[in-house]
Amino acid sequence: TGRSLKESLFDELLAVSIICIVFDGLTAYTVNHLDTVNETLNRILHMCYLLSIDTVVFSLFVYMLNSAGSLPKSLGMKLLTYGPFAVNVILVVMGIGTLEYRIGKTTNYSMGISAYTCYTTVAVYILLTMIVFFRQWNYIADHKRTSIFTYLMVLLVVTTIQMIVPEALISSIAPTILIIGIYMNMEDPARRELAHFHKEM
Repeated sequence: TGRSLKESLFDELLAVSIICIVFDGLTAYTVNHLDTVNETLNRILHMCYLLSIDTVVFSLFVYMLNSAGSLPKSLGMKLLTYGPFAVNVILVVMGIGTLEYRIGKTTNYSMGISAYTCYTTVAVYILLTMIVFFRQWNYIADHKRTSIFTYLMVLLVVTTIQMIVPEALISSIAPTILIIGIYMNMEDPARRELAHFHKEM
């Protein structure tokens, strides 16, 4: 049997989350070694990192839409759903040349149009994901509700702290908790096999 759309979306979410964590570690190193790291390489890594953050949050949003049976079907709704992400990608790429590296008390960090655009997009899709979550509450399995709500709160708290305290560099915490939580509570293979077994009975 072929893989379901939900399983494919989860695989994509898992992949982009791992990529995000990798680029988070790389940029944490490069931004603190500005004298030895090539500037162009540093900007490319930061661009990939910022795009990966947005892709994680966007992928979570699409995953939520699919879980709630609310994937957009009309062209207009697709544009409203995917449009902000597409605009964000363009702005992040175009603005990466103006990214600034600031010297903090404990660590260096990057700021600029690309970073502002990135975190604005994260905020937008967190809000949209929460709206879908509460509007489709009755269509989401009981065991998933607490997990999803916890992920959203972690994502919101981590993003807020990162925006207020740029030196925190804790953004990788969100995708790590997200993936562990979803895998253990929602996409656990053992849970899926058990559900399939009971369905076949």
